[in-house]
Amino acid sequence: MGLHREAKGDISLGRHQRSNAAMASSGELISKLATLWALPENAVGYPYRVLRENGVTTKGGRGRSAARVTARDAASLMIAVVCNARAKDIFDVWKAYGSLTARDSRYTRRIDSRSFDGGTSSPRWHLQGCEVAALQSLPEEHCFLDGLTALIAAFSDGSLPKALRTIADDSDNNSYTFASVDVDVYGPLPSARIEIKTNGFSESITYRDALFTESGEDPCDWSTRIEKLGALMDHSTFTASTLEPIGNLIAE
Repeated sequence: MGLHREAKGDISLGRHQRSNAAMASSGELISKLATLWALPENAVGYPYRVLRENGVTTKGGRGRSAARVTARDAASLMIAVVCNARAKDIFDVWKAYGSLTARDSRYTRRIDSRSFDGGTSSPRWHLQGCEVAALQSLPEEHCFLDGLTALIAAFSDGSLPKALRTIADDSDNNSYTFASVDVDVYGPLPSARIEIKTNGFSESITYRDALFTESGEDPCDWSTRIEKLGALMDHSTFTASTLEPIGNLIAE
């Protein structure tokens, strides 16, 4: 991988501003992500080309007839780029990370000024007391690609910022209001995590591949996998600093 960790990106809790422009083209998406991640445009454009040639992303013409990108296109591109795979491995690595399965969900909620409730639950988004249909409609054990797609869609339609604003307003600690979303991607053994948090509340889902048991242990020969993938551990994070502008870019 190798993408540097983003500066912490808090979500704007002001009223969501929906774009009046048409949805973005693939070229606009590539340019925007390259700018946000301070990468050369070809470092983002080439992975998108690989995905398009393998039938993953939306295809279309050029100019005014160019296809408008979707939240799924954006999610696929982020996964392909953040993993920083060798050119010949981009599609295989994208498949490995995109197919990671939601294995557990953890949450904490403030009960009062002195105590919290928390624990684990079924691997789906609950976001109790809020309406974020894109996330809450995901089934248990959905894949990482679907989870990231829904997350971008929830920024695009404004439902996630609105929900977090509601949670923050209901918190006992209104003197300091914040909301953030982190997407963590780990290697070389593929895993990922999405965490949503604000005042007195956090919820996260961890995604692992099917080779891992529910206990998190790898039943395969660990030394064989390390020999193939390498022993250098890597961790990249992107946040609302990426997700919110990309969501706004593709908003209808």
